[in-house]
Amino acid sequence: AMVAAELNRQKSRAQNTLIKSLGWIIVPLPVFVYYQRRLREKDNEI
Repeated sequence: AMVAAELNRQKSRAQNTLIKSLGWIIVPLPVFVYYQRRLREKDNEI
C-alpha cells in the first residue's frame, strides 16, 4: 500500500511540474502575439 501511495505522489508531482512548465510557455504566448500585432499596427501608421 505504501509503495502505491508513493507512486501516486510522484505521479501527481510530475503532473504538477509539467503543468507549471506548460503554463510558463502558454501564458506569455498570447501576450507576445498581442504586442507583436500592436507593434505592427504602429509601424503601419508611420
